[in-house]
Amino acid sequence: MALSVSVRLAIRHALARLRHASKFIRLPRKGKPLRTDMPAVFVMGCGNSGTTLTAARIGRAEGVYLLGEETSLFQPRTPIQEARAVFDQLLIALKQFKASMLLEKTPKHIHAVSRILAVFPNAKFVVTVRNPLDNCASLYKRFAHKKSKGLGYAITRWNRDNLAVLNLLKSHPKQVHVVQFEKLTKDPETTLKDVFEFLSLPWQPEILEAGETAYDQVEQKRNMKIRQEQVAKAITHKENTWKDILSEQQAEQVQKKTRLIYSELSRFIDE
Repeated sequence: MALSVSVRLAIRHALARLRHASKFIRLPRKGKPLRTDMPAVFVMGCGNSGTTLTAARIGRAEGVYLLGEETSLFQPRTPIQEARAVFDQLLIALKQFKASMLLEKTPKHIHAVSRILAVFPNAKFVVTVRNPLDNCASLYKRFAHKKSKGLGYAITRWNRDNLAVLNLLKSHPKQVHVVQFEKLTKDPETTLKDVFEFLSLPWQPEILEAGETAYDQVEQKRNMKIRQEQVAKAITHKENTWKDILSEQQAEQVQKKTRLIYSELSRFIDE
């Protein structure tokens, strides 16, 4: 039974209260994982690589509860005890509403895998990967209004985030599944069927249709407002979008500086 809009909103508001009033929660001892049989899945990867689209589609499956915002709770700035306490209370609420899987998406959690595993030892990770030309071009366009974040920033971020993806694939191969953005937009049915199999979810073809997602239940801002509108539409093929953003010289710069990691990542994924 899918969660109703009112139930999703109630859980959303409960999460918000917990995050801002966590000092009133009895924090569990450091290093102690949560005791739960509810699967926890985390979608992560480089920004603008398809994390929101991937999470939105999985989150439409029956019984899956997708948090409609990026929690960033496993970032170093949040004490691990606080993150554990918030998710502990959230899982209790979700069980009461018959949810069967918790789904969270924060791209930068790709750098917080060890912290997630300290709380959810059996967590599964769905990571998105996009070719560096299109990914860097998208980041470059996104931050064009910020003088401090030019093409160099986009390249650095792609390298840093995808190096973390590589490390995750090497350290916990059985707990991670890679979604390649180009394949997701070209053949969404096959790509998402593979994801559902990895998550042990029964295939539900209706998730491919355009329609409301969990991100419509939360007031989004800035970049997420754009993503909210995009992921509610039918999935269309997107590749070689860099040509409308980068010059040939800029493209050569991206290829040169991402070649090493992209080459290793490609071999690892194709094995």
